[in-house]
Amino acid sequence: GVPAREEAAHATRVLRDSHPPRPARARRGARRGWGNHRRPRAGV
Repeated sequence: GVPAREEAAHATRVLRDSHPPRPARARRGARRGWGNHRRPRAGV
């Protein structure tokens, strides 16, 4: 009797764990705006 939420959370955890750290980091950086402070949208 595991709630659906718990199952979903576990699935996401497993998926994140399976994914290599490099793409995850790149995606996180891009989303956060890794070079935003260096190259603002106005500048680009």
